[in-house]
Amino acid sequence: MNPDKPINHVEEDAFERLPFSKHLAEILLLEKGEPSIVVGIKGKWGEGKTSCINLIKEVLKEERPKPIIVDFNPWIIS
Repeated sequence: MNPDKPINHVEEDAFERLPFSKHLAEILLLEKGEPSIVVGIKGKWGEGKTSCINLIKEVLKEERPKPIIVDFNPWIIS
């Protein structure tokens, strides 16, 4: 395990972040016509924010119909 590299798959989840990620993924699944929501994940460097996001996206990719996932990275805009 490399502390500088976030995990990308459920199999790498040594800290059991999957239950949280599944719960948040359920909240993010909106029915057609429902108002949109914005979610932020806040934490210090190295606390697993990106790992959680990667797990949430992995869970959402298994849903049918597949939800639209839009990545926003504010660090790209400068």
